Amino acid sequence: DSDSGFYHMLFSTYSIVNNHFKNNLGNTIIKHPERWFAKAYGSQAQINLSLLDTNYISGMVFSHLGVPFKKSTIEKVWENASTQLQQSSSHRFRTSKDLVHQIFSLWEMIDGDFNPVSPNHYGMHFWNPAKQKNEIIESILQQKYRMICINDSDLISKEDHLMLKDELNAAFEKAFPEKSSFEK
Repeated sequence: DSDSGFYHMLFSTYSIVNNHFKNNLGNTIIKHPERWFAKAYGSQAQINLSLLDTNYISGMVFSHLGVPFKKSTIEKVWENASTQLQQSSSHRFRTSKDLVHQIFSLWEMIDGDFNPVSPNHYGMHFWNPAKQKNEIIESILQQKYRMICINDSDLISKEDHLMLKDELNAAFEKAFPEKSSFEK
């Protein structure tokens, strides 16, 4: 299974966080219920109810968009998982033994050091680009979101990918006709 390597990375990441915070999750949720059950999460807030009795994180919904991390959090995580992070950083390409960047988000959450935002706060994720082509192109042309993620799904055929690629490139060229300063 092509996803098994990624799931191994998630397991390794969750293991480090859970081992460090041992039984602290329930306390964090009780201390900050307004953060864990915020209206901004919509129906996904219900997922956090299951965490109350477990005292460990077995999974979390993460956006495929950019997420801010505090420098202090990065420093804390590096202090506590330097060997694993150093190993992950040394690979040119991800391997199944690496950690994922969500380790920083998880750390902040269990520390209670986060502010709830809607899953679409930072932008929009398009899961099925073949079916959402018009919506994607419109979002590019109108610059509706700060960020977008266009999923490279197995659901899309090679032919659809090539056609979509050309149409998306044309939309980006139209929306951004001049190169940015860091592209020059």
